[in-house]
Amino acid sequence: MAGKAMTKTQVLSSLAESTGLSKGQIEDVIGAIGTLIGSELNEGNPFNVPGLMKVTTRVKAAVPAGPRTNPFTGETKMGEAKPAQTVVKVRPLKGLKDLVSSPAAAPAAAPAAVEEPAADESPSF
Repeated sequence: MAGKAMTKTQVLSSLAESTGLSKGQIEDVIGAIGTLIGSELNEGNPFNVPGLMKVTTRVKAAVPAGPRTNPFTGETKMGEAKPAQTVVKVRPLKGLKDLVSSPAAAPAAAPAAVEEPAADESPSF
C-alpha cells in the first residue's frame, strides 16, 4: 500500500532546505510554473518539465442525448447529453522513470549451490 502524499507545507519545507531559498520564494516559483503551464496549455501547446513530465491536453467530443445500452446487462436507458471537455494528460518522461526505483529492478537472490556427488561415489538408494 502506498503512503500518504506530502502536504504543501512539507513540499515547501523540503525544497527550501535543499535549495537554500525561503519558503515564500519556493511558493512563488511553484505558482509561476503553474501559471506558465496553464498559459501554454490554453494556447494549445504541450508543456515539458525538462526530464520529468510532459503535460498535454485532449478535447473529448460532445455526446448527444439518447439511448445508452449497458454492455454487461443489455439494459437500455436514456442518457443525458454531455458537452465537449478538455482533458489534461500528464506523462512521465525517462528522467522521472529513472528516479523511481521499482521492485522488479531489485537484484534477485542467487540460487543456492547444489553439491554434486564426486565421480567415484555411487548414488545411495
